[in-house]
Amino acid sequence: MKKRNVLLAVFAMMFIAGCGGGAKKKAASELDLKVNDAVESFKYLDQISDNLIEARVWEFQNKGQINKFVSFVEKKKVVDPAKLAVLPEVATLADFHTLAKPKILTEDDYSKLMSAMDTYYANQKAYSAKAIELSKYIVQSEYKKDGFKKGKTLVDELNTEIQNYKNQGIDTWNLLQGLQNMSADSMSDSPLSPAYKAVTLDVSSYKMVIDLVINYVYKEGELKGAIDAFNVLLQNSTANRIVGEEALTKAGKKQLYDKVYVEIHRGLRALKDIIVALQEEGKDPSTIDSKPIEEAFVAIHTAYKNFINS
Repeated sequence: MKKRNVLLAVFAMMFIAGCGGGAKKKAASELDLKVNDAVESFKYLDQISDNLIEARVWEFQNKGQINKFVSFVEKKKVVDPAKLAVLPEVATLADFHTLAKPKILTEDDYSKLMSAMDTYYANQKAYSAKAIELSKYIVQSEYKKDGFKKGKTLVDELNTEIQNYKNQGIDTWNLLQGLQNMSADSMSDSPLSPAYKAVTLDVSSYKMVIDLVINYVYKEGELKGAIDAFNVLLQNSTANRIVGEEALTKAGKKQLYDKVYVEIHRGLRALKDIIVALQEEGKDPSTIDSKPIEEAFVAIHTAYKNFINS
């Protein structure tokens, strides 16, 4: 009887141990699902980010010319139409509604994001249409008929559309970043969470610094804002470069993570060169070539995509 009780005790311990192992496996499995769902969300939000960037391509390509048309009206300058061209139409933008909603985004969050993107696209369309209308007014020398009267109205309307477009862009980007942070928080039990959160924020911050610099180049902001944002990114990216090293190594993602930061720091050097050039006394910001920092962002964004898609 005593021997039987001992055997029962052993079997009971084995059963408990088996249950414990199963519980651990279940917990690990649930954590893996959380990570997978969060990564799915990161991928989706990165595609939305691509749409936001795509919507600005026309602006960057034509901003200098738009400013010239505005200047012609403000200065009531008569120009040779042969040396000008009407601004091109905007290329058809990708339909972000076709992207599948990630699991961890609530219907409310998804609805807010779609509404923000729809408004941003509408603002971009209104802004570009008004800019094109102004360009036709100048190129076709209509100002000679009304002494720039309609031109002043067009410039006022264009400035309103630009402000709406900018404000909505800021609101949409802030919403996107909030959802990216939420995605990282959703897998907070995972040691990979801090790294995902850090790298996503730093990539977004680099884009923000670029915007501030380019705005200054086109005389639409103060350089101090760009310098402050640059210094914050430099400090954060230096610290974040070593976040979650052990977890990244175990997951086989460290090399790809490191690559993002190699590109970020190359991009920061390109930014520093441009900021230093912009600080030169008497330097005309419009003479600065912003192409190096735009190319740097492409390299950073490509490295980030490789990381989150791995």
